[in-house]
Amino acid sequence: MREMEEDSPRVVRLGPDDVVWPFEGKPKYFTRPLSKVGAWPTGIDIDPTPAYAHDFQLVRINASEMEFKWPIDRLLSWYILDREVTTRTNGHASRHHIYEGTNRSEGMADWEAWIVFSGKRIPPMPAMTNYLCAHEYGHIVQWDIEHRSGMKDAVTTELDKQYMSLRPRSNNDYGAGRWHSNVGELFANDWRILVAGVEKDFWPHPGFPRPDQCEPVQRFWEKTVADFAKKPEPA
Repeated sequence: MREMEEDSPRVVRLGPDDVVWPFEGKPKYFTRPLSKVGAWPTGIDIDPTPAYAHDFQLVRINASEMEFKWPIDRLLSWYILDREVTTRTNGHASRHHIYEGTNRSEGMADWEAWIVFSGKRIPPMPAMTNYLCAHEYGHIVQWDIEHRSGMKDAVTTELDKQYMSLRPRSNNDYGAGRWHSNVGELFANDWRILVAGVEKDFWPHPGFPRPDQCEPVQRFWEKTVADFAKKPEPA
């Protein structure tokens, strides 16, 4: 059953009644853009085997903290699934681009975003939920910086290139066995540890130094937070 909070953060739980069963292709859930009436939804292929969803309230608490630490002037939805996505990843962040009146060559188009939490065959431990909220929000942070900096949308953006210089041997390859060296994943986990301060002991990038042991990365985030982020008040 669909469940959501109307205020920020917008957290949506999708259940069996929301599964779409096409005559051809895989069963799927849909994320539905809010910013444009009539915009096409985006399908998420799922394995129909029953699975366990991330805890709704824990996602909401983490989502509120992330949106406070780095506010974005974008529509953002957090989707919690009770089935596993066919990619077998833990989750993902995505954008819906709105190109009305904006040419791709002129820079990043307007956009809204969503974060998806895949269900799992075994209930995900709370630490995984905490990690995933902060990590996936790190991708939103990258898109926010690029958008506010007027960077052009590209497979490898100017921010990617800048960050690869801070993270030697990183690249923009993606897929099985390559996730750990992808520059966007390193960016998101550096944000998670240095800025969000979430599950700091977990560093899933063998061959790359932790961000708290890498001075160029620390300097980048100190400057980036000063330039772009609202700093939370001291506790």
